[in-house]
Amino acid sequence: MSEEFVKIRKKRFVTAVLQSVGFGVSAGLFFAGALLLALKLSEIEIHFGYYILAGCVAALLVGGLLFLILRPTDVKIAKRLDRDYSLSEKIQTMVEFSGNDEGMVRLQRENASECLQTLPRKKINPAKLWHYAAIPLVAVALFVSAVAIPAKTVQSEYIPPFNYTDRQRESLKQLVADVNRSNLSDENKQFVSSAIEDLSETLETVDNVPDMKSAVITSVAMIDAVLYTANSFDNAAAAFDSTEEGKGNKYLSTALEESVMTFRAGSSRFTLYEQVEAAEKQFEDSIGGTLALNLDEWRKTFEVNIEDGAAELITAAAENVKDNISHLESADAITLALDAFALSLEGICVSIDSGINDVAVQTRLNSAFTTLKSDLLVALIPQTLNCIMDEYVRIRIASVFGLALNELPALFSGVKGDPGTSYDPPKDDDDDKSQEGGYGKGDNIYGGDDYIYHPQTGELSPYGDHLEDYYSKARELLEDDSIPENVKKYIEEYFNILYRGIQNSDKENK
Repeated sequence: MSEEFVKIRKKRFVTAVLQSVGFGVSAGLFFAGALLLALKLSEIEIHFGYYILAGCVAALLVGGLLFLILRPTDVKIAKRLDRDYSLSEKIQTMVEFSGNDEGMVRLQRENASECLQTLPRKKINPAKLWHYAAIPLVAVALFVSAVAIPAKTVQSEYIPPFNYTDRQRESLKQLVADVNRSNLSDENKQFVSSAIEDLSETLETVDNVPDMKSAVITSVAMIDAVLYTANSFDNAAAAFDSTEEGKGNKYLSTALEESVMTFRAGSSRFTLYEQVEAAEKQFEDSIGGTLALNLDEWRKTFEVNIEDGAAELITAAAENVKDNISHLESADAITLALDAFALSLEGICVSIDSGINDVAVQTRLNSAFTTLKSDLLVALIPQTLNCIMDEYVRIRIASVFGLALNELPALFSGVKGDPGTSYDPPKDDDDDKSQEGGYGKGDNIYGGDDYIYHPQTGELSPYGDHLEDYYSKARELLEDDSIPENVKKYIEEYFNILYRGIQNSDKENK
């Protein structure tokens, strides 16, 4: 091979290496800059080492691939020289027979070498040079811009801290003591006390206000669930609250509902246990008065029919009572009292058929109603205590931790709404209106949609929007072996009522 050809080959090899390195580095800078810029604008942070690694990989791939394309070989160089300088394949022939040293071949090689010596020097083309320089300049500009542009950051939302104070700790201890000296049943005392103690233990590890509110709301909801499902007066009232003629009994339904809630006539707010004790001393007379008023109105409907023969009317009333209580899920003091009353009415009908006079019928009716009032009073007193203590506990907990009552779950113990709630939820004509039997969309219908505080959003929102979240948490608690089976039953019944409402005897949901 001629000396001139070897020089040309070395020069072109160096040029190929420089071009591959230049374009490889440009590709690395461009890729690293594009990646940095994209992640900054997307508010994503990664370690700077990843940018270096990405740039190096891109440089090696592009540079290596380009060198494979540009790498000069003897054949490539010979073809290029013959084409550029119109040498009629002299250089290609020299390369092809480089291993042959015969006379004619040697003469051809000498001629080709002379041609290479006389080749003119190529002038640098500024346009072509700018073409090659544009790519590295763009890559460097992008990389510098990506480094210089500040990362897009969003100020993190301020989360107020929470410090569980000694005053709050002692207040919960006092609340436990109040529950234990109340007139709740031993079973309900144990659960409510445990729920408050568990809340106190949880708050020891809480360090921000949203988590504190979440813990408080969960505890209050659990206490509401147990004290609500321990009551049956509203279920019984709903069973008799029917608009279908002959099926309902507005007097009995009102007597059951209003008797337990009579302590709320003055919109009492139980902020001290002394107020609870005072209410407990007063409510027995109030319950008796409300029961007597409504039951007496019902009794009067029989009086006007005595002379005309009341057997049919009394029989229908007895059947109505027995039919409606048959739809209640469990037999308790209320259903036993109503069942005994129905038997008394049936006994009066038998006496009428035996020829008893109207005065005797009226006397026995009065006696049956008096006994019903007495039996219902005994049944409703402990249920009223549940309601009073439920309100006291939730109001005290809200006060201790500075929560508004409308931030707590809605009361379900026969109460239509929280008396202290002054918040009116926004109205949207596009939203689904309350439906017959509940709220919600599609198949997911639930009993109420009061607005409560949601700790994760920090806003008041419909209870139904987060009912699934609360139910999932309850399911976790139901798997805890430390929770008594009767309490698990209360929790399940609580959510069943939330989803399905309370069925009347005519299968309508209330």
